Amino acid sequence: MQDPEKSPSPSEAVAILLLRPDCEDTKGRAQEWAHRLDLPVVEPETAAAQGLHLVPTKEGLELWAGARRHQGVGHVDFTRRMESGPGVAQQPLHRAVGKRSGFVVDATAGFGDDAIALAGFGHRVLALEQSPIMAALLEEAKRRAEMDRQTAAIAERLQIECADACQKLPQLELAPDVVYLDPMYPEPERKSRALPRIEIQLLRRLVGKNQEDEALFEAALRSGARRIVVKRPLSAPPLHEKRAAHHQGKLARYDVYDVAAFEPPRPEGRSSSAKGRIET
Repeated sequence: MQDPEKSPSPSEAVAILLLRPDCEDTKGRAQEWAHRLDLPVVEPETAAAQGLHLVPTKEGLELWAGARRHQGVGHVDFTRRMESGPGVAQQPLHRAVGKRSGFVVDATAGFGDDAIALAGFGHRVLALEQSPIMAALLEEAKRRAEMDRQTAAIAERLQIECADACQKLPQLELAPDVVYLDPMYPEPERKSRALPRIEIQLLRRLVGKNQEDEALFEAALRSGARRIVVKRPLSAPPLHEKRAAHHQGKLARYDVYDVAAFEPPRPEGRSSSAKGRIET
């Protein structure tokens, strides 16, 4: 796997990799995505050995870290975050967002794990993703999930849009109950040579290492939401001192902000979510 420290910033070029032997369906989807995303189509013999490749397979759309699957692969998996049972209500993400189902905007969707989990909790979720490549992975996975009885209901509650959250959040027609932020925070110094999980490596190669978390937070304040939830590393300080609560998991912390404490003006003409205030 390629170390993200050596990856060009802010992003790398991507090509559609057409595997052989291929069926007509796979070839057709490769051509469709190449047209929609304006990407070149390459075959294994001509593919860049260390380049990023979007790969249509019989199992779905995948993002490869190189020209061979063993170099690292990422894909959107609806079953990975489908959890049920009495323990779900005690999960830190669920507690931070709130018990009552509402309208949640995941402003930094990435590979969709948290957006899928939120939809699984019963929320209506708008997943915003600035990378067209990542949005394509999410869209393809949603299409497949809608055809599976096990995941259809969750997929129906999830809407995907390729957009810059900083621009989209203040322009939402319906004010969300919650805006969820999981910004790409700076990579910490590593004490070992172990690399981050492959999804993080791929995201950093696609969109760069850092996002403007302050700008994202300001846009969330202007969305008309009642609550903002920010995912942070356990050792990282809160984004703002007005944190209302936090819920800690094994690997991350979820900081909760009551937007009323910031007293932002609600945008004129903005409809409020009919669900009412989400309860903690």
